[in-house]
Amino acid sequence: MTAGTARASGAAAAMFGELAGQESVVEQLRLAAAAAASSASPAATMLAMTHAWLFTGPPGSGRSVAARAFAAALLCADQGCGECTPATAAVAEVLARDGIGAEPALAAARAAQGHIGRARRLATDPEAARRRAEVLQVPLQIGVPRPGGGLGQAFAAAAALVRAAEAEAAAVTEELDLPEREALRKAFGEGSTGKGVAAAIRGAAGALKELEDRQKSRATRVKRDSLDRALLDLAGFYRDVLAVQLGADVELANEAQRYELEQLAAASPPEATVRRIEAIMKCRERLAASVAPLLAVEEMTLALAAR
Repeated sequence: MTAGTARASGAAAAMFGELAGQESVVEQLRLAAAAAASSASPAATMLAMTHAWLFTGPPGSGRSVAARAFAAALLCADQGCGECTPATAAVAEVLARDGIGAEPALAAARAAQGHIGRARRLATDPEAARRRAEVLQVPLQIGVPRPGGGLGQAFAAAAALVRAAEAEAAAVTEELDLPEREALRKAFGEGSTGKGVAAAIRGAAGALKELEDRQKSRATRVKRDSLDRALLDLAGFYRDVLAVQLGADVELANEAQRYELEQLAAASPPEATVRRIEAIMKCRERLAASVAPLLAVEEMTLALAAR
């Protein structure tokens, strides 16, 4: 076995390792990724890539895990090492194929830090971009000394951050909920006529209640995930501040806000920036432990405001 083959084999194991007991599926996806990477590969003639792949199976079968692993294997230079997020340029290229301009695509890819779905949303939904910008006002509200600042300013910033995350979650949830409700009603014959339709519609009540319960549970998860995403955006902003403070030659996720980054970088030492990043990570841990969101975020913003 050559070094390159061994590396690719180890990479595939790392990326597809969560698909336990599905060796044939893993092998098919691995060969398809190899075919996409090299048209000269023997696998190319058997598993040529198409514009889309459909992952099906019952709940719990690993459909989303397989899809994420396959996407990573296609984007990773090492066929899915399981360690790198897609590179900024790769994400921007995906967005460009969707018809998004080069500059907006690159800006969204940087802001999303390798998350393709998030990048697409930021590039195509002005409200999503506005909510992210609102989150990134928090460091400026509490990190640069201003008249009338203090505890009140920190608490106001915490409330604004939570509101922005809740608004993002509400938008995402509505996009998912409405089509599901309409599809269920249509499946039970709403809007149709004929024998048995009335009885079918009455029988839909129970199914609709079950759907609403599932959607409520999902809404709770989406709200938690949206707040976590906001915290990651915040951590990414402070990471950029630290990079400016240290003169690091790295790509900034928030290059468009360089003036603000430099303003914050000049207002405190790198050690304070590291403490702020740690406070954000602690907040994420507390939220994962089901601490009340506003309480956890208020504690975090107090730490961010500390000199």
